[in-house]
Amino acid sequence: MIDVITNATYKEQNITLFGKINEDEQEIELNCLMQDIMVKDFCDSMIYSPPSNLALLDTKAHAYVIYGCKFTRSTLSISNASVMTLKGYFLRLVKENEINKKYDTVIWSFNGLEQFFPLESFNTEFEKEGQNFKFIKPKIVKNEFELANGIIGEIISNYTGLLKSTKLYNLSVEQRKVIKLSFKDKINKEDIDKVILKVKKYFEFITKQELQISSIIYKNENPIDQFDGTLICDSMLQSQTIVKKIKEKPFRETNEILFSGMKVWTEQYDYYQEVIKIWQKTIYNSNVSKMDKFIWFCQAFELLCTINCEIYEKSKQFKTTNQPYPNLKNFLSATNELYNIWNGISIEHFKVVKDVRDKLTHNNPNKTVTDNQKENAYQIIELFFIKTMETLLGINGIPLSAMLRAD
Repeated sequence: MIDVITNATYKEQNITLFGKINEDEQEIELNCLMQDIMVKDFCDSMIYSPPSNLALLDTKAHAYVIYGCKFTRSTLSISNASVMTLKGYFLRLVKENEINKKYDTVIWSFNGLEQFFPLESFNTEFEKEGQNFKFIKPKIVKNEFELANGIIGEIISNYTGLLKSTKLYNLSVEQRKVIKLSFKDKINKEDIDKVILKVKKYFEFITKQELQISSIIYKNENPIDQFDGTLICDSMLQSQTIVKKIKEKPFRETNEILFSGMKVWTEQYDYYQEVIKIWQKTIYNSNVSKMDKFIWFCQAFELLCTINCEIYEKSKQFKTTNQPYPNLKNFLSATNELYNIWNGISIEHFKVVKDVRDKLTHNNPNKTVTDNQKENAYQIIELFFIKTMETLLGINGIPLSAMLRAD
């Protein structure tokens, strides 16, 4: 049994809600302390969406925080379901011992993390008495790293299932790789989520595809102040997203380079976040044309070159005297000279990229571009954007190649 209480404001009227969630009977009951008929009608027939968090407390002293709660009526019955079914009514559900807690640790994962860090192998032993089953790890693999602001990270194995059984055929153990992040000072859930998203986008940049967060657990490691917040329903989990399987060997360098790039990424993320926001549209939008993605790559690359002082100053050397500012072709020339992105590529190829971009954005009838030129332009801008970001953020190791077509 979970009791509910919260306060909210609707049309300048204060509403106090109280009620209960009976997990045995799968029933949610909400009542209003009604101040006038308008509030009563509102609670009975309209959608209620409180601006503040809704707090719940069960009889075992477990507390729940619900973010973005919505009810379609004051009393709602759910048949053959558990609290998990609240997803349609509670956008976020976090189980905590107290409300508004801060955490020093988060353990989370995304689907496909095992492509970067393979699952560990074990030796197994049986105990004669009781037929117990033991897992013995032959070697402990440490994958530790550091992020911005002194955040310490580690890739660890997480286990679920039955770890001890008197009957072998009942034994079931699942191993998954998870990312553990430890913070110097306790911070709230919202700030932890920002760090998680930065790291997630780092792996998305490497894999060049959208990734799906599969689990999040908020923790306090101090035994004196232990409590967990397990994320059950939240937009962070992206349960509605269909994500492609990550290709094998998504990163060609060592874990040390992967981790060092992740540190620089989190340090520089805020400076380049507008660039990243434009770029991520190329992987978050699967139902758009390749040429739409080409335009986004151009926009992200030009913004990157504009806000980076070294690139911008270098690009001035390639513009003509009648140009007030460097253009896309100049930026490609500058990054190639600075970072040696593609040996042997000619400036004429850079002009093709600019011509295709201008044709698609301005639709100049006097300018024509071929399909081969469009394909070449796409490959060039994608390669130059990712390789420039690699250089600036010290990543290296992202599989990427380009093969230009003869026109």
